[in-house]
Amino acid sequence: MKTSIQKTIIRLKYIYWEFRLNFVNIIKNRKLKVELDKHSKKVFIFLAADYGNIGDVAITYAQKKYIENLLPDYEVVEVPLKLTRAYLHKIKNKILPNDIVTIVGGGNMTNRYDSIEENRRMVIKKLKNNPIISFPQTIEFTEDIKGQEALKRTQKIYSKHKKLVLIAREPMSYKIMIKLFPNNKVLLTPDIVMSLKENIKVDVKKTNNIGICLRDDKEKILSIDIPKIIEPKYKNFTEKMSTHIGESNFFYEKREKHIFDLLTKIKEKKLFITDRLHGMIFCYITKTPCIVFDNDNHKIKETYEKWLKECNYIKLLDEEEGKNINKYIEYMYNIQIQDTNVRKKFSELDNLLIELRK
Repeated sequence: MKTSIQKTIIRLKYIYWEFRLNFVNIIKNRKLKVELDKHSKKVFIFLAADYGNIGDVAITYAQKKYIENLLPDYEVVEVPLKLTRAYLHKIKNKILPNDIVTIVGGGNMTNRYDSIEENRRMVIKKLKNNPIISFPQTIEFTEDIKGQEALKRTQKIYSKHKKLVLIAREPMSYKIMIKLFPNNKVLLTPDIVMSLKENIKVDVKKTNNIGICLRDDKEKILSIDIPKIIEPKYKNFTEKMSTHIGESNFFYEKREKHIFDLLTKIKEKKLFITDRLHGMIFCYITKTPCIVFDNDNHKIKETYEKWLKECNYIKLLDEEEGKNINKYIEYMYNIQIQDTNVRKKFSELDNLLIELRK
């Protein structure tokens, strides 16, 4: 009886969300003007990050640059997350069947961030005739009722779209997607931010400082106090940092500046310590030595093992090793950079976009 009531409550939540996305969002943004060139071929980027998580903002930026590089004859149109439904309403009679729809990558194909996943469902549901590519994602639906009801809703909507391609950014997500979405094509590539490696130029003077960027949210599992452990030896050389600048400090029109401000701060560090996926990836693309710890799902370890293990300036530690982190700091301080380039690992995505261009 209790389970049945919980499921009913969850389904009512989705009815409310759909009402909000369909009507409230449209009314709130009724003055939104959408000008589309009737004669240009277009690629849309839906759910573009319009909030202060710079990892997500970098995903949107990298996705745009990636598409522009492969499809230079296409107009790329960013659609901010908060304008998803209002934008869909405005373009329903303007989008052409051959226009390509992409949805931002990341780690939000999950009930943890269900409002974002609901927007993704909405795009897939409404744009039935267009090819849709969901860029590299981590998938994670919890085993409780809330997670399983969210998953059922996602499966139902995804499976009905015959031109939907899902891309996983690490092997575990790939296996899960293959199992859950047999009607959809599934690919495996690195996180799209890694594609920036050859195009990012951040020239700064190196310091001897250590950047510390550790989570304080629901994805945190690290229980040891890293700053306290390293403080006796490196107290004058540590700087606490974050990949999230807060909503009040984020301005959509300055999103590129926000990205490069953070990359510059990371690049100048002698070493960066983090348990954030994009903290690790930012170190990869700036060639900054990095010690990384896992979070509470599979995205960091799987990304490291699949794509970055051969990159000697990125080092994944478990918590037990973290208790002796000073030993690893000394090692990383003196490391001779041996790089690896994952750009060729995007070949399947390259081919997919090129094929849609024909």
